[in-house]
Amino acid sequence: MTVPKISIIVPVFNVEQYLPRCIDSILNQSFRNFELLLIDDGSSDNSGNICDRYAKNDFRIKVFHKKNGGVSSARNVGIDNAIGDWIFFSDADDELFPNGLSILYASIGHNVDLVMAGYERYSNDGKLAYSMPIRSHRILNRKEGVRNMFRPLYYEYQGYLWTKLFKREIIQLGVRFDERIYFNEDRLFCVNYLCLQKGNVFYTTTPVYKYYERSSSAISTLKKEFNYKFLTDFDSYIQIMHLVSIYGLLQDAKIIKFSFISSYMRIQNMMKYNGIQDLKLKSRMKNVLYQYVSSIDLLWYYLVMYGKRLAKKLGMNKKSIVRKFFRKYWFNE
Repeated sequence: MTVPKISIIVPVFNVEQYLPRCIDSILNQSFRNFELLLIDDGSSDNSGNICDRYAKNDFRIKVFHKKNGGVSSARNVGIDNAIGDWIFFSDADDELFPNGLSILYASIGHNVDLVMAGYERYSNDGKLAYSMPIRSHRILNRKEGVRNMFRPLYYEYQGYLWTKLFKREIIQLGVRFDERIYFNEDRLFCVNYLCLQKGNVFYTTTPVYKYYERSSSAISTLKKEFNYKFLTDFDSYIQIMHLVSIYGLLQDAKIIKFSFISSYMRIQNMMKYNGIQDLKLKSRMKNVLYQYVSSIDLLWYYLVMYGKRLAKKLGMNKKSIVRKFFRKYWFNE
């Protein structure tokens, strides 16, 4: 059997309504040299049967049924069984543009170890909600790649897995998903990968992926109901700061500190919104936060996030003062 150029890993859990759309979009790719790994993570609906049915009709599809262990566990099973030169991750309720893999694979020259592409965001009823108007591409070194995880050049967030093409031989150096982390595990994976790669990052805004917003997604549900698993978002930043420190990819970790503080504030606000008075937890989180950020960091964070009132008192334009604080302190610009 010829080794496929790309291994596509799709974790599957109770998505029978959307799964055929995802699989069909992959099988209809103009780029044909791939394998598709469907990881059924203990689905209780018909998702597992759908996977098996597709596998009977296409030799490129491999199905793995496992006990439910979460999306990170499912992705790790995919990594352990992938044989392609490159790895692509997709969510089971999204889809690829027909030329998505072709665009990604055509970009692997220029000493490239990671390819990042654009996406379009759709509402669950199929209406286009967002599309990047800029069509651009550039080459980044790995330091710039890490920076882009926290201060994106184009999109509002770049920590997701989809739209990226990873080199499997780099992943085999020890990059795995931490199965104890339930939120921000994707950005942690990306940063870990960037720390180990030696080559460049090819970054294009050309869309290759359709991301669908669902009201039942983990994040949207979390906004309404506090989930203690979200505390692992906090843990992910601790690991990220440790990684970039070891590999010397950031002389100053202020960019990550800003995100770390933001994570802390989000959790505190959600606890307040849901009426949770866990004083021990709040105290523990605060103690952990102060192990990595200083009182000065927190002061500048507040100046950036709550600069509107200060700007009004000083008679200054909010955007001007926020931009000044933000760039000077957090990004040394």
